[in-house]
Amino acid sequence: MKHLIETANNIEFEVKPRFIGRHCSCLEATYVWSYRITINNLGKTDVQLLSRCRKLIDTNGLYYEGRVYGVSGDRPIIRAGGSYSYTSSANLKTPSGILLGNCELLDLKHGNILIADVLATSLDSPYQIVSLV
Repeated sequence: MKHLIETANNIEFEVKPRFIGRHCSCLEATYVWSYRITINNLGKTDVQLLSRCRKLIDTNGLYYEGRVYGVSGDRPIIRAGGSYSYTSSANLKTPSGILLGNCELLDLKHGNILIADVLATSLDSPYQIVSLV
């Protein structure tokens, strides 16, 4: 899968999605991805990750959104010039979709809230049939 980078408000996101597999039950199939996000603080001040908003759109146009505070109950501080990584997962009912979202960070020196968008990332699986016609 592709390694994608997006920079906003001196915050750089590296997104590395990985298709995990297809899980079938009696009622439906579910497609599962993991993704690793690295947040690089390119600014001159420390920031604290307050919350994350994740949005998923499957190929049927179904939209899922969720906001969580911090990462695993922690609100990490990312030092100026430093980075922080976490891994999460996404489940969709279709073999492909899009992951996007944003993070809310607090500039610890100035007290400003920064909203940094995470680049839209394609979640592709080997089960997706692509037709250009």
